[in-house]
Amino acid sequence: MKKTDNIRDKMTVNENQEPELRIEDQELEQKIRQMEKEYHAIKIPEELRKRVIQTMQETDCEEKIDQEEKTDNMDKMKKTGNALDRKVSRFLLRTGQTAAAALLLITVLANSGAKTAYAMEQIPVIGAITKVVTFRTYEKQNENSEAKVEIPKIEAGKDSGISDAADQVNKSVKEYTDQIIARFEEDLKAYGKEVHLGLFTDYKVLMDNSRFFTLKIETDEIMASGYQTVKIYNIDKKNDKILQLKDMFPAGTDYVTLLSDAVKEVMRKNMETEEGKVYFLDSDVGSNFKKIQENQNFYINEAGRMVLVFDEYEVAPGYMGIVEIEIPDSIYHADI
Repeated sequence: MKKTDNIRDKMTVNENQEPELRIEDQELEQKIRQMEKEYHAIKIPEELRKRVIQTMQETDCEEKIDQEEKTDNMDKMKKTGNALDRKVSRFLLRTGQTAAAALLLITVLANSGAKTAYAMEQIPVIGAITKVVTFRTYEKQNENSEAKVEIPKIEAGKDSGISDAADQVNKSVKEYTDQIIARFEEDLKAYGKEVHLGLFTDYKVLMDNSRFFTLKIETDEIMASGYQTVKIYNIDKKNDKILQLKDMFPAGTDYVTLLSDAVKEVMRKNMETEEGKVYFLDSDVGSNFKKIQENQNFYINEAGRMVLVFDEYEVAPGYMGIVEIEIPDSIYHADI
């Protein structure tokens, strides 16, 4: 905060003019101006636009903005991304001490793409609070086989709210990727060049809001045919802990039966209304879906709904790939 305060002391803001920088250190000034150019070149996603506008509405600024001016500015923001860029710039300068606004922009931008993450890292007075990076990459290739496993790592600052849980996730991710790499190595030794083998992973941040941080790792294992699996980590920011499915319900709840019945109902509805949707349900082939696992993969989407995630072949034919089933609000809904 001291660095931020020092730079803020060297700025003057006029209501009708762009902020004027008065910084003695010319090298720092040039770097900030370059960052401003890179920032304006970034296209703001629609979801981020909505979240920024909402934060601006809920935040008490030091300089109160007239209601008519606010409405006019919001209308302009809807019409042009450039107008939003300028407004966000002024908003951040005028409310530099507002941690909620800074946290919102940093956590969203840091995980929205390599270009944006790089730009955020170059800002000397802010820096990323939470981001996911490729910690290590395992690669191997021969005549018939290939592997590329990217091992992600959560880098969480002490003010992120997930520092302890992030360390636990990182440890679990290492153990998980070590296992699939070891399995690939064993298959290489066992089958040599006789079989085409493949191993590939991809990861993505599914959620990063004030309550949840969710990291998804998707793995493709190939031996003659492909097999997709998924590993999802959910972190509760309020308690800095990794969430299991059982944690989403009151103690003693038979959540397995509750969710299994809900999944079957959604499956039947999907098969009736969506062409091509087929599940291992109500069939005579002997592979009917009975119930979910106690530790079934899941995440909470932006609407606050629980989504259960199943590996390829777990509840449906292979062409369906990884299957996601959204649970109705009547069964579960999170306030996010």
